[in-house]
Amino acid sequence: MEEMIFIFLCVFLPMILGSVSFTFRKARYFIALVVSFTTAVLATIIITRDLTIHHTFEGSFGVEILIDRVSGFFMLTNALVTLGTVLFMKEKHRKTFPEILYPLVIFLHATVNASFISYDLFNIYVVVELTTIIAFILMGLELTPRQIWGAIKYLMVGNTGMIFYLLGCINLYQRMGSFSIGVIEPSMKLPIVLIVAGLAVKAAIFLFGTWLPDAHAEAETPVSALLSGVVIYTGIFPLIRLYSALPNIQPLLEVLGSVGAIFGAVCATLERDTKRLLAFSTLSHTGAILAAPPYSLGFMMAHGLFKSWLFLHAGNLKTRNMDRLREEGIHVNDYIPLFIGTLGMMAAPGLGGFVGKLELLNNSYGWVKMLLISTAVCTAAYSFSLISIPVKRQTRFGGFKTYDILYIVSLLLLGIKPMVYTLPNLTESMILMFAGYLVYSLMKPIKSRFHNLFEDLDNILTIAIVLVVLMMVGVLL
Repeated sequence: MEEMIFIFLCVFLPMILGSVSFTFRKARYFIALVVSFTTAVLATIIITRDLTIHHTFEGSFGVEILIDRVSGFFMLTNALVTLGTVLFMKEKHRKTFPEILYPLVIFLHATVNASFISYDLFNIYVVVELTTIIAFILMGLELTPRQIWGAIKYLMVGNTGMIFYLLGCINLYQRMGSFSIGVIEPSMKLPIVLIVAGLAVKAAIFLFGTWLPDAHAEAETPVSALLSGVVIYTGIFPLIRLYSALPNIQPLLEVLGSVGAIFGAVCATLERDTKRLLAFSTLSHTGAILAAPPYSLGFMMAHGLFKSWLFLHAGNLKTRNMDRLREEGIHVNDYIPLFIGTLGMMAAPGLGGFVGKLELLNNSYGWVKMLLISTAVCTAAYSFSLISIPVKRQTRFGGFKTYDILYIVSLLLLGIKPMVYTLPNLTESMILMFAGYLVYSLMKPIKSRFHNLFEDLDNILTIAIVLVVLMMVGVLL
């Protein structure tokens, strides 16, 4: 009975209310708030009470769910990011965004929640594909050529990845007669490789994720915030479940994650487009999460918050070209939130990113830790390229908006962990940021588009297929 209440409140209620919002237009904002608050309350209950609900519907071959603290953290991130985005949409004039945006955001919230409580591979496939379809529609809302191309690239590459995933699921079912993650055995190398490869495409890990910059950067501002803040986690979450269930794939995920983290960070350092820089940063941070999944929940939440917040304010700027922004400056109303959000991104002390980054670094070892340290330096470098944009003269600060206050309070609360604020940790953080500033100073004159070669659709599909084949050969041999 308890599991039915949770499923109804976090999945079916948002779907019902999303359908209602199509008819009652004036209630759309209120409905979106109710949905976000409901998920936030449920997630808080799960986390604070350390609840674990594991249930299979309709026998051993039915839908299997697992609700635990990991689910709770991801659901809370979904709630806060959705709430912040909805508040942003309300602050803007109603006619700024299409009427269908609110219902689609509510439906997206429901499918993302569903992915965070699923524990059988086929149900994960269904809800992830539903999320993909809704995200695809959201990406192309304005019907501009660049939005349409980014959405098509997202759909085609994502579906290619899910074909590998589905083949792995079929192979598993043929062997075990079940889609449950719990029945996967370490010796099942072929289905494991296919499933991991498919999810790596969805999660935008390393070269599997070069579709992400166009998809996230070209979308409408609130859509970009949702994509980088929480939708990307529908691919990450199943990989974390697999990491916990299958010790033999942990080295593979750590390799993909840590190499992907430094790859995305270097690409972001070379970018001169604000939204593409943030998109490459997302590619980097998803890799960092997979480099040490058991210790990444705090970093995951911090990333979802500061990245969605940064996208919301980057969308307010008159241009995405950073060279032009340095010449013209930006309004102080946008600079201050961007400055605080960027401090969170570079893991400055006092905010959630600092605590999350320390947990990752303190629980990684060897070359994985070295790559994560290098990633932290590059993150600081491209963060300095954002906060170095000057403020326009004769502009006055009009105060924080409601959504700004939500993000600031959330990041400050995530940063409350007194035991990590030791002199060695603070010194290490300052050294990494100083090293990042040096890298920024060295990279500032360099204008390279080499990293864009990986973004052509043909190259993305070819690279994905080649990587899958290499993974299969490496594992099977």
